[in-house]
Amino acid sequence: MKTLNHATAWVALLCVLAACATTPKQANVDAADEGDDVELETEGPAAPDPALEAYQQSLQALAELIQKEDNASKAHEQLKERLSMPEFRRLPPYQQYVWLHLSGLLAMQLNDADFAHAVAVQSTLMPSANEEDWLVRFYSSAVKDYRQDAVDSLTVIAQRWPESLEKYDDRYLAQFIAKVLRSTAPHTAQPLLEALFAAKWKLEGGLEPSYFWSQLARMLLEQKQTDRAKEVVARITGPRDLLAMRVDKRFDPLVQADPRRFDVVVAVDRELESLQELSAASPRVLMLKSERVMAFVEAGRYTRAIAAADEVLAANATAEVAARQYDDGDEQFGWILDYRAHALMGLGKWDDAEKYMKTAAARPEDGRPNVSNTINLAFLYASLGRSQDAVKTLGDLAKPGDGASEYGKMQVQLVLLRAAVARKDAAAVSAALDELRATQSTSPGTLQQALLDANEIEEAARLLISRLQNPQQRSAALVDVQEYKQAPPTPADKLTHQRWGTLRARKDVRDAVAAVGRIEKFPLPPGLR
Repeated sequence: MKTLNHATAWVALLCVLAACATTPKQANVDAADEGDDVELETEGPAAPDPALEAYQQSLQALAELIQKEDNASKAHEQLKERLSMPEFRRLPPYQQYVWLHLSGLLAMQLNDADFAHAVAVQSTLMPSANEEDWLVRFYSSAVKDYRQDAVDSLTVIAQRWPESLEKYDDRYLAQFIAKVLRSTAPHTAQPLLEALFAAKWKLEGGLEPSYFWSQLARMLLEQKQTDRAKEVVARITGPRDLLAMRVDKRFDPLVQADPRRFDVVVAVDRELESLQELSAASPRVLMLKSERVMAFVEAGRYTRAIAAADEVLAANATAEVAARQYDDGDEQFGWILDYRAHALMGLGKWDDAEKYMKTAAARPEDGRPNVSNTINLAFLYASLGRSQDAVKTLGDLAKPGDGASEYGKMQVQLVLLRAAVARKDAAAVSAALDELRATQSTSPGTLQQALLDANEIEEAARLLISRLQNPQQRSAALVDVQEYKQAPPTPADKLTHQRWGTLRARKDVRDAVAAVGRIEKFPLPPGLR
């Protein structure tokens, strides 16, 4: 998330220090002189109020304490106490706002989401509320999983301060929006998506969040707003997102109106050209180059992917060099290696792929032990039947805990299942499936793959049909069931590919697909996990 900007807080603090030394009437006059919207008192001097004066003096002392960074926790606890006193409501409105504003910032800095949310709910209702108040409300709501309040708060930010969105952590926002789309009632996210679209929100480097726009287009079509949906489609650039729309009958009015936009091969070429242009415009953003390598991999153009990766690696042999050349070099260097490894896998060069994946997995991720690339390496081992290496590579990730995201934990279980299948350990296969069933709402597609790996065809068919019948899961299910070009498969992938063919041949599956979409053949490999 965007780092909370404390410049406003310090300006507010100065106001507090000045206002605490005045009577309530004088504080209002001073605030009015600064252009604040307050009501001026016209009566004579207020009678002395020892209790209120003592309270204001305690606030002044607290303000001085807040300036000392090593006293933040102590000041926070005292703020919680002061703001609960009845004298707080007797302060002039602007002083109340300043203290609520400052308390929210401090609470989030100290990870006290409960108190941060409580004060942000109050500060955002006041005339002086600014972006930071709504940011505290959004962030604290998201942490507490008050999902509707978080959606509403982010919507307000997008509507009132659209230019500020580019300063936020786009990965955090994307994860939050995806969670809302996955786990809330249909159309809950529509006002937020509408606000983000109007704000011209993009991901880092100028990339369009195509999946989110495809979901907005779906919602608009369901409301018979076809012309508006066509406007949204103009900003959908991801080939896999366009593929999902092409095979889903809900999007037929859009596909039929502009067939070329939904030509997946044309979309791949268009995306690669766009990534080249964006990268040239932002030469210090390595992520755009790694996205281009991945785009070649997802298009099955493995030799081109390796060449694009080597172009970066030739000038940046180490992560340290990349960190000097690119603003995100330290973070993205490992993904250049990982995507190069996937390209080598597409060519059947398993040993070379292992080498690059091991190097990527050894890199820290966001300053912590690497999770994502480690899981990818373990998955490679499991797919090659090297079950012992797969489990050893996972290490502590295979143990219960919070080392990975909810999605990451499902990928760990998928690795453990593939490893168990390879060594014919039925008990371990059953245990992994039980874990995946319990968390399938996070990623139904991961359970789908696991059931095929375990040769549980009947359950796999039931799951696929239920996904096709679920409006929120349908697009992903239709993408899964398409016929793709197979790269040289690992032993595990060969079996899974054959079992997908078995699923597609079933009458109950064919009927379920025909009711909501269609199956086509695409000259692309299956997408990366």
